[in-house]
Amino acid sequence: ILFENDVNLAAIGEQRFGIAKGEPSFAFLLIDTGIGMGLMVNGNVWRGVKGAAGEAGYLPIGEGPLTGRAAKVGSFELHAGSRAFLSRFRSATGKSRATVNTVLNLAMQGDEKALDSIHDEAELVSRAVLSTVALLDPAFVVLGGEIGSHQLVADAVRSRMQSIAPYPVDVRISTLGER
Repeated sequence: ILFENDVNLAAIGEQRFGIAKGEPSFAFLLIDTGIGMGLMVNGNVWRGVKGAAGEAGYLPIGEGPLTGRAAKVGSFELHAGSRAFLSRFRSATGKSRATVNTVLNLAMQGDEKALDSIHDEAELVSRAVLSTVALLDPAFVVLGGEIGSHQLVADAVRSRMQSIAPYPVDVRISTLGER
């Protein structure tokens, strides 16, 4: 029996059965309702001294001071989680009932506002990926979650990484999804 948080289990799953099969060192970045990271180092989950390694939602990415809600839930999560993703789209379009799936489907159909939302999200995610590779130098970063594992988001992150990273960064999409 293994007790672990959801993102660490996702990283373990990807390492055993998914896109990271057999790779001892990589990062799994979940972009969904919440944001988190599972870090695999030398074949094991890296938990850190206090068990807080991978709390990527607290990365200081986004706008404004690190106070209030940004301090409570984390700046990156506040600005890039699904609530913020939807808020940006809803504000731009007035479509107050749009879901993440709606925005992603509209983007696939070429909707300009939906594509703008994807690119805004990719900018934030790219900063997290760059922070991860600059500090940990993993073999690659796996993107997961409803937003992170979407092809358009991953492609936009890959494209952005080409212009901001000092060396090539391998960004992959989770093959296990909700599994």
